[in-house]
Amino acid sequence: ITDFRQVSGIVDLASVERNTRATPACFVIPESESAEANKHDGGYITQRRTNIIATVVAVRNGRHAGGADGHSELETIRNQVIAKLVGWKPTDADTMVQFKSGRRLLFNNTTLWWVDQWRCHDYISRG
Repeated sequence: ITDFRQVSGIVDLASVERNTRATPACFVIPESESAEANKHDGGYITQRRTNIIATVVAVRNGRHAGGADGHSELETIRNQVIAKLVGWKPTDADTMVQFKSGRRLLFNNTTLWWVDQWRCHDYISRG
């Protein structure tokens, strides 16, 4: 996506605001993992793992104090991210990336931040 002026990984949602240096920006955050119970006995382990990542998009609010200027750019940028991620299959994944949820993260006089969560699955195995 060529419209971003800043793209980077960060460790948590709390650090997004202080790390936004240019807009539009996109941050990628590995958010959580969970695994199903092992389905085998006798030392053989296979667990299906769910990986949740977040993308945070930051856009300038512009002149309107209520954020209306930022919503148009936000939708344009989010649609570009959605188009790239939905259906993409990471190398080690068992499934393609799926949209999980989205919400407004932060809003101030100059910037609007939106976070989307994505999920995909892989397997952990040993034995």
